[in-house]
Amino acid sequence: MLQFRNLIKASIRSILKNRMRSLLTSLGIIIGVGAVIVMVAIGEGGGADTETAADCEKAGYLTPDREDGPDMAVEFSGWKR
Repeated sequence: MLQFRNLIKASIRSILKNRMRSLLTSLGIIIGVGAVIVMVAIGEGGGADTETAADCEKAGYLTPDREDGPDMAVEFSGWKR
């Protein structure tokens, strides 16, 4: 138990001695974790959108709208994409 206390004291002393390095390290970890969370959320949203579009296509909801010209807009539940 004494060795653990010494380890904690040394850790706190080191953090307080190198405040700027500790601050920048913490900031880097926070930004890195935030970036990973954002990328996972974007990936999940794109996957869900693709899955929804595929399910609608299987059900016959996606129909080409050829009246608008060569761009062939697609109607999706009343909305044009």
